[in-house]
Amino acid sequence: ALNLTLSINPQARHWDRIVRDKKLHINARMAWLTTIDVMLLSRCSIFVGKFTSNFFRTAYELHAAECECAAPFASLDAPWCFDWGLEVGINLKMSPAENRFLC
Repeated sequence: ALNLTLSINPQARHWDRIVRDKKLHINARMAWLTTIDVMLLSRCSIFVGKFTSNFFRTAYELHAAECECAAPFASLDAPWCFDWGLEVGINLKMSPAENRFLC
């Protein structure tokens, strides 16, 4: 496929070099580094984190997709949220009457 691309557009390598050498905007850099962190976290065999965090949930989902299994996990704040608006989050620093939050 690469040879076909180069024969159709010989400038392809030139643009790849420009994109690779371009200094990334700080937001793009942070997004790139976050993606790398999620990919590295997804290679763990045991997960301890917060299921209210999209970062943690994405890493767990990537791991499950790779191994077709559910890795052992401990959620520090809430069980997996299967639907929006469920009161399943727990904050142990609050009083028992108000220690739940919407997932």
